[in-house]
Amino acid sequence: MFDFDAYCEKYFLRNDIRLVLDGRRVGTDGHIAIRLNDVVENEASPHRLAGRVAEIFADAERLGTGEWKELEWGKPEMIACPSCEGTGYLDEYIPCPHCKGQGHFDCPCDDPDCRAEYECHRCDGNKEIKHLGTLLCPICLGGKTSPVDRRLENITIAGPYLVRLFALPGPIEYQPPKSPYIKTLYFRFSGGDGVLRGLDY
Repeated sequence: MFDFDAYCEKYFLRNDIRLVLDGRRVGTDGHIAIRLNDVVENEASPHRLAGRVAEIFADAERLGTGEWKELEWGKPEMIACPSCEGTGYLDEYIPCPHCKGQGHFDCPCDDPDCRAEYECHRCDGNKEIKHLGTLLCPICLGGKTSPVDRRLENITIAGPYLVRLFALPGPIEYQPPKSPYIKTLYFRFSGGDGVLRGLDY
């Protein structure tokens, strides 16, 4: 079984939305959205974007002539993650422990009127120091590799979304009549359907 939450997580600093629409669970991060076939008893979820998400799936149900086919592009090519340069972790900046994040020291003299300050030599007055390789990379999640973006006929799909598509059970895509204006990928899988907006949408 695939991880439903993986399709709702904030990627590219987008939304993190879980809804129930017409008795079906929907998850979206604002770029990809999936809708499960299983009917749940919950009423429609109150959310300011619920109407927009419903419109996206309504558009998918009004698809014209075209055909549904298995994904024919093959699994995504993997490269060393460009975000962390293949280490799995990012450098993190933390408050300087020497000056306690102040960037300077007060003058140690006994004159109560002295306001002189000395720049911290450890952080050069920046208040922070670099802590090497301690922050988990949000792109590869420590896996050290990242998928390459894929350019299809009218749409460019970001690599991480390719991985999510191929993680679905039995995914098939809708191939519409040739049109340069279609920048959305509609897909189905065993257990539901979904929509993916391209990077050039």
